[in-house]
Amino acid sequence: MSQGLLNNVEGISTEGTMLNPEIEELESIEEQELDPLQELLVTLEGYQNAPNSFDLEQWKDLHGMFFASSVNGEDMYIWRTLKRLEYKSIAQSGAMEKQDLLENSIVRKCLLWPHPSPDFFASSDAGIIPTLFKQIMHKSGFVSDEIAISMIRRV
Repeated sequence: MSQGLLNNVEGISTEGTMLNPEIEELESIEEQELDPLQELLVTLEGYQNAPNSFDLEQWKDLHGMFFASSVNGEDMYIWRTLKRLEYKSIAQSGAMEKQDLLENSIVRKCLLWPHPSPDFFASSDAGIIPTLFKQIMHKSGFVSDEIAISMIRRV
């Protein structure tokens, strides 16, 4: 008997009853949160040459963690944080003397997808590289003095 018919019969309620256990089990599974990698795979479905689950697992194994971000809400970038020795190496190369060289160096080092090819740097909108640079630096521990101070907790 359908749920609608049961609700129309006086004195009969379907609250708390399972009319179709298989459907309720499927709905329960759908309500559970997806694994972050699975969620990212779903997000990447519409993008050309997007990484697959093997790529994501490989990056997770190699880097421990990585991040996905957007700049304009329609794009997607996957990157990792900058390590201390990489930062020191970039600093020693002289790239810190010129902002655009620094931004390019760090994005080139940390961007996992799309591949940071010369064409990517040449054809990206003007604000993409500086914004990715800021996102990477923030997650690499370079935060404003205000944020750094606000993170202090008395024990």
